[in-house]
Amino acid sequence: NIEIVGENVISDSFRYQSPRAIGISVKGSGNVTIEDISGSRILGNLVNVTHTYSDYDGPFRESSGITISNSTAYGCLENAYNAMGGTRTIFGRGLNSTACANGFESAADGLFLSDCDFNGNKSSGIGLSGNNQYLNNVSANGQTSSAANNGYGLVVTSGGGVRVSNCTFNGNKAFGIYLYPGVSDVKIFNSDIKKNAKTNNYKGLLQIVGTAEKRIKDVQFINCDFEAEDTVYGAAVSNSDSVEFINCRGKFIDASYAVNFSDTCTDSRAIANKFNKAVNMNDLTGESYNNGLTRTFERSTLPQIGTWNLGDTIKNIYPSIGGWEEAKFMQGGTFGTLTNVSATIVQGSKDIVFSSTAGIYVGCYILINGEPGLKRITQLNGINGKMDTAATNSVTGVCSYRAPILSVTKQAGVKNAVTSPPDFVGQVATTGGSNPSAFIATGTNSVSDWKQITN
Repeated sequence: NIEIVGENVISDSFRYQSPRAIGISVKGSGNVTIEDISGSRILGNLVNVTHTYSDYDGPFRESSGITISNSTAYGCLENAYNAMGGTRTIFGRGLNSTACANGFESAADGLFLSDCDFNGNKSSGIGLSGNNQYLNNVSANGQTSSAANNGYGLVVTSGGGVRVSNCTFNGNKAFGIYLYPGVSDVKIFNSDIKKNAKTNNYKGLLQIVGTAEKRIKDVQFINCDFEAEDTVYGAAVSNSDSVEFINCRGKFIDASYAVNFSDTCTDSRAIANKFNKAVNMNDLTGESYNNGLTRTFERSTLPQIGTWNLGDTIKNIYPSIGGWEEAKFMQGGTFGTLTNVSATIVQGSKDIVFSSTAGIYVGCYILINGEPGLKRITQLNGINGKMDTAATNSVTGVCSYRAPILSVTKQAGVKNAVTSPPDFVGQVATTGGSNPSAFIATGTNSVSDWKQITN
């Protein structure tokens, strides 16, 4: 129940202003408990844990077994909580920080953080540079640095042995997770990394970019949720070895790729992820499969209504001999015709105003006369909505649906008669018993659409 109040004016600048005051300093000590402490506007850290810095002390007596719990920091010039080099076995539980330089910065060997909130800080929510550091149920959201490329959720600058589970890194100004060159052995489980770097110079959720001299190694994202908006890519991976995305989910609204593996990577893997954008695998030793946000539907007839995405699969629950068994959408789109609907859009904006919402719904694909490219409606409130991408031009134009393209990809055997119109283009039939003739369908309107392809 101690409150420590300092004199920081909480300007846009931060870090290393003198004097570097510390609320509670732990130096070369063991088995210390700090709990129920609040600090604000300190010209340094609320809690700083370090070794003695004295060369006659073994040479530097470490601090270990330090527990910090149920404490809150606001507006500290440097980090709210800091465990420097020469420290080990640091526990943090129920910690909170806002408007500090970093929420928690650790170079410790053995850090255990649980049930903490480091939100709205300036450089990062969490900064790690030690080894064997564990985070569980920690949020590092909404970091708001005024510097060009600060404001990370989690940044790992060196070391390794990092384990992250059930954490959130959402809405930060810069990358949700940033791994520096040389970092190794990082595992992220069951965590959310969403809507980061929307206004940053470098637009991506994850940055895993090593160098030829300092490669990043052994990184896994397992069962994580990603969401990108106003970004160029979901994750960038280069000069890295054994980086894996397994069983993750992701919506990358404006991104070109979900994950981009460069050709400087080795042993990359992207497996069984439900992404709505492709994994760009340029690693010649890498594996990539089952990564689309594909949907499978059982139907007795091929669909002619609704909105469908690229890769959606239709399976026939009652296939006939020689009939269609499976079909895939080769182009996403919306079936139907829009009548008497126009839209007004403004260059550079995602806002859209319709003259009427007859036939307009969230998810449908539309084309706007005077605006190049396809738009997908992501929000709708009366006649006011939003598009998935910003307008290239300022226009008021007539709207139309972009039709999907559906192609039969599997036929249930070979059809044995050509006395009725074909079921689909490309359907194959054979007739004639012991002296068979082969036919292929070029249309679906009449019997004459069967074209014989053998003598």
